[in-house]
Amino acid sequence: MIKNYINYLLTCCILTFGFSAMAQNADCGSAMTITTGVYTDAGPAAGAGAVNICETGATNASWYAYTPDMDGTVTVSSSIDLDTPDTRVSIYTGGCDALTCVTSDDDAGEGFTSIAIFDATGGETYLIEWDDRWSEGEFDFEVSLVPDVAGAGCTDAAACNFDATATVDDGSCILAEGCDECDG
Repeated sequence: MIKNYINYLLTCCILTFGFSAMAQNADCGSAMTITTGVYTDAGPAAGAGAVNICETGATNASWYAYTPDMDGTVTVSSSIDLDTPDTRVSIYTGGCDALTCVTSDDDAGEGFTSIAIFDATGGETYLIEWDDRWSEGEFDFEVSLVPDVAGAGCTDAAACNFDATATVDDGSCILAEGCDECDG
């Protein structure tokens, strides 16, 4: 009798914790906070949390919240592993009850992976939705930020695109070819 009761308690605990873990970040309200880096998503296979604002046709989703600490260009990409299933990503601002689509992508990366690139404002939270429109499989994704640098531009006076106001060389200089003349 005691053995049956212990088994019952263990089963209840496993089911309770198992379902809690599955529900983590399955909807906008439970988005997992992330920073720049590489993450593994178990796959948007449960929760019915897809909002279908940027893209349509999905049921389930995995949600992440990213807040850059400075202005810059953010890239969210699942195109980092050759074994990645077909993915689709949408980026939003606003609260979960008033989402505004910033951008989305379906298949811009290698294979059927996704790459979303957008200009971000430091301190603003961006909600990232990976949905199950094409696949529910596990995959890795990366979030990266290239900060905006004040005064960035071409500082080489011999370059075709020299910027006399630039104080930081951003690597964009285009040097003349051939007869020391710039094209156009």
